[in-house]
Amino acid sequence: MKTKFYLAGGVCAASLAFCMPLGAQTTPATATSPAASPQATAAAEWAARPLPFHGKVSVVDQTAKTFTVGGKQASRTFKITDGTVITKAGAPGTMADLVADERVRGAYIKLPDGTFEVKTVTIGPKTEGEKKGKKSKKGATAEEAAPTP
Repeated sequence: MKTKFYLAGGVCAASLAFCMPLGAQTTPATATSPAASPQATAAAEWAARPLPFHGKVSVVDQTAKTFTVGGKQASRTFKITDGTVITKAGAPGTMADLVADERVRGAYIKLPDGTFEVKTVTIGPKTEGEKKGKKSKKGATAEEAAPTP
């Protein structure tokens, strides 16, 4: 009886000894570079997320494809690229549609060199369709939130 107990204990110890090296080989290697850390990845994704802007155009430079929103106190200069989507009154627009003293809104990303690249820009005030489609505080659209008679 004692022999069987020792034999079973020896088999268990041997199987554990053989499984340990295999487990060590299958564990993933940890990243040592700071660029691969989850915080750095999350920061890079956040930096690439478009941010909203709105205001009145103060300066337009057609040759440099830039426009400035805001006054003397707080202004930002935005750069138009080939990937920028420009709309005016619900229709496609062009850089020529951007003029001083015009209301604009859209989204941009901040590049590592500090410039603001515009992803979308809408020229002019909101259309009726945009105003009606606005969500109320409870999450329903304006039409859904209105009581029916």
